[in-house]
Amino acid sequence: KPDFEAKASADGDNVYEVTVRATAGGKTGERTVRVTVSNVDEGPEISGPSTRSFVENSKDPVATFTAMDPEGVTPIAWDLVAGGGDPDGGGDLEATDNADSDHFTIDEDGVLKFSSPPDYENPSGEGASTNTYKVVVVACDVPLESDACPATGNAGYHTVTVTVTKVDEPGTVELGTDTSGGTPQYLVGATLTATATDKDIANTDQTFQATERTGIVTSIVWRWYRGGGQIQGEAGNTYTLVAADQGQRIRVEVRYVVAGNTQQESASLTTDHAVLAALEGTHALKFNPAGVNRSISEGAKDRNVGAPVTATDNHGTIRYTLAGTDAAKFTIDDETGQITTTVELNYEAPANDDANCVARNNCEVTVTAKDSTGVDSTNNATVTIKITDVDEAPAFSTGAKAVTVPEGNTGLFGTVDAGYEGATDVAGVTYTAADPEGRTVTYSLAGPDASKFQLSASADAAVTGPVLSFVSKPDFEAKASADGDNVYEVTIRATAAGKTGERAVRVTVGNVDEAPTIIADGLLVTGPISASVEENTPVTTAVATYRAAGPDAALATWLLSGVDAGDFRLSNSGVLTFRTSPNFENPADANGDNVYKVTVTANDGTNEIDRDVTVTVTDVEEQGTGDALVDRYDANTNGAIEKGEVIAAINDYLDDGANAPTKPDVIRLINLYLDS
Repeated sequence: KPDFEAKASADGDNVYEVTVRATAGGKTGERTVRVTVSNVDEGPEISGPSTRSFVENSKDPVATFTAMDPEGVTPIAWDLVAGGGDPDGGGDLEATDNADSDHFTIDEDGVLKFSSPPDYENPSGEGASTNTYKVVVVACDVPLESDACPATGNAGYHTVTVTVTKVDEPGTVELGTDTSGGTPQYLVGATLTATATDKDIANTDQTFQATERTGIVTSIVWRWYRGGGQIQGEAGNTYTLVAADQGQRIRVEVRYVVAGNTQQESASLTTDHAVLAALEGTHALKFNPAGVNRSISEGAKDRNVGAPVTATDNHGTIRYTLAGTDAAKFTIDDETGQITTTVELNYEAPANDDANCVARNNCEVTVTAKDSTGVDSTNNATVTIKITDVDEAPAFSTGAKAVTVPEGNTGLFGTVDAGYEGATDVAGVTYTAADPEGRTVTYSLAGPDASKFQLSASADAAVTGPVLSFVSKPDFEAKASADGDNVYEVTIRATAAGKTGERAVRVTVGNVDEAPTIIADGLLVTGPISASVEENTPVTTAVATYRAAGPDAALATWLLSGVDAGDFRLSNSGVLTFRTSPNFENPADANGDNVYKVTVTANDGTNEIDRDVTVTVTDVEEQGTGDALVDRYDANTNGAIEKGEVIAAINDYLDDGANAPTKPDVIRLINLYLDS
C-alpha cells in the first residue's frame, strides 16, 4: 500500500512513473503511466499499553498514551469512547471493549486515570466479578481549543484492559459520644461508642461493632485503656467515662478476623484530648474583639485570608464554623480558625457581581465557636474582608489558538472555505485582549515565525482587536516555517502600562491541488522564495538551489540582484550561497535586521524571469572566546560593561592568539562601551 507521507517515488514527489511494455515478435510498444498518490487524512496512531495491572485504592495514573498523526497535525485531542458499539465502523471494536468508560478520565496529555480509586472488595462495571475494566482511548487530529474530540473526524482507537489487584487494608476505629452534637467531646459521664471499619470486608457495609457477623467478621474482642492501663471489665464497644478518667486520654482497641482469612487483625484509636469534667453554668468562651478586619488581593481561590480568627478562654478544643452573607465564598479550618477563599476574587468585576462582593467593596462573614463541652461562645466574630487591586496583564478574550488556512491565502484569518486539504472552520477573526484596569492595549508579534505575519485593523469598525494575516502568500510546497513543517508559530502580545499578556497561535498551511503552471514565455524558475540559515553557516553550504525549466532551460544563465546581492554568490547551476559566513551579532544586510533580500534571475537568451528571495539568519549560542565579551554584554540587562573588558578584548586581538576576537567584534565592543 502506498503511503503519502513516506514518499517512495524516484523523485520523492508521490508521482510514480512506470512504463508498460507490450512485446510481440520482437517488436515492443510502450505506454508511460504517471500514478499520483493522493493524501488521505488518517487518524492518529496511538502508542501505549493494552493491558494494565492496577492496585486498588490508588490515585496514580493508569497509563500514559502518545499519538502520532501521519499528516503531522498537532496538537492531538484525547477522549474516551462512551458506551458500547463500534464508533469508527471498522469492525475492530466489540461492544464490551469500552463498557467501563464511565469509570475513567483522560486528560489533554493522554494520561488515563480512574474517576475514583477502585475498590477490589466492591468492584463495579461490566467486569465486576473479575475486577477487570475495559475502556477505549481515542485520539483525534483536530486541534480544537476545547481539547476534546469532535463528534466526527479522523480518529485513532486503542483498547485497554485494566485488572485491579487487592491489597491488605488496615482497619480503623471511630468514636462518638451521646453529647457530641457532631463534635468529638469527652466529658465525665458521657458514653463513648466505638465503631470499627475494615475495607477488606467484601461488602458495601464494611463497619462492625460488638456483634459478630457470620461470614463477614468474627472473633470480635474490644478493650478500653485509661492512659497506659487497661480498664478492667470493659469488653464491649461502649464505655461510660468516670471521674477517674479526668485528665486522661482514652484508648479503645478491637481485635477481629475477616471472613476468608485466618490471621487476626487489630485496630485502635486514642482520644485527641484528655477527658474533661462537666462544667456548671455557661463558660465564657468569647471573641475579643468581636469586629475583625482582614484583606486579600484579587486572584485565584484556595488562599488564606490573613491571620486565623480565634476565640479565647476556651475549655478544651475549640471548633469553628462560618456563616454570614458571603460564607459561600470562603471556608474555615474548624480547628485553627483560618479563613480560606473558595472562589476567584476579581476587583474589577461589575458592581452587580455579588460573587466578588464588589457592590459593597468588601465581603462579610461571621465566625462562631464551640468549646469541648459543647458550649457556644458568648459572642460571634464579624469579619470584614476587603479585596485589594492587583495590576494585571491584559487577557485575551477572542482569537483561535490553532488555525488552518489554504496555501496562497494572505486574507484575514477567519471562517475559510472548504475544498482544500485539512480545511478547518475557524471561529473568530480577531485577537482581542482587555486590560483589567481599563488602560489602552497595544499589540505586537513574537515567536519563531513572527516575520511571516502582520497585524492589521479590522474592516468592521465595531471590532477593536487586530486581525492576523500572512505578509506574503504561503506556499505549501515551499515550506517556510521555522521548523520546516508548514506549521507556523507566532505569539501575539498585548501590552498595557508595561504588563504583557500573550496568546500563542499555530497556523497550519493546508495544501491546495493547484493546476499545472503554463510556461507562457518558455521559461520557468523553481526554488524557495524564503530560506532560513543559522549564523556561521560555511560559505560552501547552499542557502537554496534554483532550477530552470522550459525548451531552452539548458541555455539559462543566472544573475543576482537586489539590496543584499553583494553578500551572496549564485553559481552557474543556480546554487545560492553566502560570500562570507553570516554573523547574527553583526548583520550585513541593508537594514541590519538579519533578513537578507535578493532577486534570482534566469535568462535563456530569449526569456528572462525573476524570483524574489528572502534569507533569514538565525542566532546560535556561541562558546568561542572571540565572542565571549560581546555575548556577556548581550546577556547583561543592566548594561554594565566595564572598561577593563574592552582593554582585554583589544589585547587579545593584538596578540592574535588561536581564540582571538575578530576586528569587528572589538569595534562593536568599543561602541557598546561608549554607548553605555
